[in-house]
Amino acid sequence: MSIAVAPEVAAALARGGAVVALESTIICHGMPYPKNLQTAVEVEAVVRDSGAIPATIAILDGVPHVGLSSEQLKRLAISGRQFQKTARRDIAHVVASGGNGATTVSATMFFAHKVGIPIFVTGAIGGVHRHGEQTMDISSDLTELGKTPVAVISAGVKSILDIPRTLEYLETQGVTVAAYRTNEFPAFFTEISGCQVPCRVDSPEECAKIIHANKNLDLCSGILIAVPIPTQDAASGNLIESAIQKSLKEAEEKRIIGNAITPFMLERVKELTGGSSLEANIALVKNNARLGAEIAVALSNLQKKGKNSKLLSPLLQELHFTVDFPSCGSKYTLIILNGEIGIVEQCLRALVKDFAGRHGRQQQQQQQPTPICHRPPAPIHHRQQQQATTPVEMAASLVSSLTLPLISAVLGGAIALVFLAGYLRRKRAAIAHIPPSATSAAPDQPKHVRPSNQAQHRKGHPRPHHNAADKDAAKKHHHLDVNTLRGHTDSVTALHFSNDGANLSTVCADGAVRIFRIDDTSSKSFKILRINLPAGAHPTGVAFSEGSSSVVVAAQALLGSSLYMYADVSAPPTAQNKQQGKLSPPEIKWSHQKIHGKESVLNLAAAHATHGPGDGSTIIISCSEATDIKVWHGKSGKELGTVDTNQLKNNMADISPNGRFIAAAAFTADVKVWEIVYSKDSSVKEVNKVMQLKGHKSAVTCLCFAPNSEQIITASKDGSIRVWNINVRYHLDEDPKTLRVLPIPLHDSKGSVCQYDHMSISPDGKVLAVTSESTLQWLCVETGAVLDTAEKAHEGHITGIAWAPRKIPNGGVPAFILGTAGVDKKVKLWLAPQVGST
Repeated sequence: MSIAVAPEVAAALARGGAVVALESTIICHGMPYPKNLQTAVEVEAVVRDSGAIPATIAILDGVPHVGLSSEQLKRLAISGRQFQKTARRDIAHVVASGGNGATTVSATMFFAHKVGIPIFVTGAIGGVHRHGEQTMDISSDLTELGKTPVAVISAGVKSILDIPRTLEYLETQGVTVAAYRTNEFPAFFTEISGCQVPCRVDSPEECAKIIHANKNLDLCSGILIAVPIPTQDAASGNLIESAIQKSLKEAEEKRIIGNAITPFMLERVKELTGGSSLEANIALVKNNARLGAEIAVALSNLQKKGKNSKLLSPLLQELHFTVDFPSCGSKYTLIILNGEIGIVEQCLRALVKDFAGRHGRQQQQQQQPTPICHRPPAPIHHRQQQQATTPVEMAASLVSSLTLPLISAVLGGAIALVFLAGYLRRKRAAIAHIPPSATSAAPDQPKHVRPSNQAQHRKGHPRPHHNAADKDAAKKHHHLDVNTLRGHTDSVTALHFSNDGANLSTVCADGAVRIFRIDDTSSKSFKILRINLPAGAHPTGVAFSEGSSSVVVAAQALLGSSLYMYADVSAPPTAQNKQQGKLSPPEIKWSHQKIHGKESVLNLAAAHATHGPGDGSTIIISCSEATDIKVWHGKSGKELGTVDTNQLKNNMADISPNGRFIAAAAFTADVKVWEIVYSKDSSVKEVNKVMQLKGHKSAVTCLCFAPNSEQIITASKDGSIRVWNINVRYHLDEDPKTLRVLPIPLHDSKGSVCQYDHMSISPDGKVLAVTSESTLQWLCVETGAVLDTAEKAHEGHITGIAWAPRKIPNGGVPAFILGTAGVDKKVKLWLAPQVGST
């Protein structure tokens, strides 16, 4: 049977890392969409935050998958009950028929064990149903625990089941049952069941030791670790438990038994608790996921400690080298995977023993290259012992005389080759990141051109002037493409023009901010100011503040997202920097850490507060990948307010040019709009939700405000663009109006409508620039007609677009200029097409 294992999961298993299996029934059958998707994403995040790799298991189109991508998770969540609830008995049928299955506890355990995942987290397991002695209704979860050596972390079993008989049945199956930090078996929503457990554990390390012993003893049975409800959720849990007991009494009065009792109980409990049981259920699953990941980490450490090994990865992934023994004509090929020192030592000992045995038996026969070590090493060790059983005495004698010099020589060579392999790997990775244009002439370049910019940067010789429009270096592939700003050494993640259009700021994955001085877009070189962010900071957004004198940068680091404001970015250059064509270095005026917790910033947007009593100061918004959006004062760095979209996750957000409105594109089809209310002294008084744009049928991917701040343009996955009038009397409950609905005119090779990733409207309000992956389009705002298209505008995805707020000289002639950034390490400048041309 073929099982598709996600690369991330496979890599973790290969290096002995911590992996936690998760079921998919809770996604498809446990709760409605989009709550199920949100919960699945959050549970996986809990596992990651605790140091392990999540592996959600499901059957997709007849193929079992261990570890799902975000798109696959979304597919499960949207499909819901269309996915068959799949226990062990159903696996063969679902696979053979090419069907889709959401795995229960038993099926998840089965696949987890197949790929070597020892720990599985769920909410609660099934058990013996009430009146089970009459109906024989016993969950397959219990029999699976009796024959599959996987540790299951759950909140016990629900009290709607017969808990005493469940524990008796687990004992019959030979399942180790332990309770975490309690002596009483928990009953899901309550920590009190009245049943004592035979084993208590008080730390993840104790749990790991039991799992480790179970594996080493080859008991071939599972382990159940029951985790009581967290203290902070105990009150709601007790309320739900009361509803359960009431429902049980009603079921007895109505004589509901057998397989009819569970659906009756669940529906009745939901009614009695007003749906609060769902939130408590989610809290329990997250708590179990956290503990399960901690146990997985402890187990991984314990196993590595038992091997007495220390990983060299990622310095070494795979190493092959050959050892010759001319005296006996033997040649050995040593294969070491994942670079574990313990494995290296074991292989060398096996090599000496095998050499001695072969030397005693086959003096005259020349050996062919023989792999003597392959992952895992244990079976090879046993094989070597079997091969060397005859000449043991000779081997012992020879090893005693050769072990020290031989192991010293071979181990020394192995270590040298380890570092050599790491060096070669880094060099190969560096070469792999060089774009084709850096090693050979591009198809649209004259062959005599020698594009050596990348090589010079790698050697550490930055160029003070960056040739951006060398006629001999590049031939433009589109008539609106006027220039390319080079000098970035990694993906460009965002860009923003200053209010006067004379400066363009960019942020790059190389950890740097660059400010380009643009006096004329046709210039062959531009003055550049480079700002290096703190080590480990990955910039995700940028915006000018207070004209062009300062810039605000959003960056993501290990502990969360941060904001930095650098001042004097447009100061006159010093004498030394003037000679080098560089601007003066700036200084940090203010900074904030963990502005959105551990979530990263999707984008920054800035505007000048000119509405009402606004004093023209810069207002900046930061949009997180979660659901919150924060408002900041650009000059002082003061946090002015926070709004929550409550729409599962954000896609992006924008602020109107007059600093009055904020709009967010999020996971759902509606667009929420907030108003920034200013006091008479120009300070921000509050941020209130004032309207909601309803009309799209699917998620809105991007949006922008018109220059007059009275219209919003939105693009949705439903294949449409909508233009909205928000200049309404919302305080009188007047709804915003849809002015135009335009079809998205871009289609892929299969004829399907593409979705737009970014959009920006020209300062005159006539041209809408939109992107989809690497394609750039210009649309007429009034009619939706395509004015022009640049396919493969970048060599890879376009990561951001922005119009200069006013016309910039292009060859001395003022023109509206659009800037685009991409993963190809480039920023391009484009002219606006003529409205009316096709």
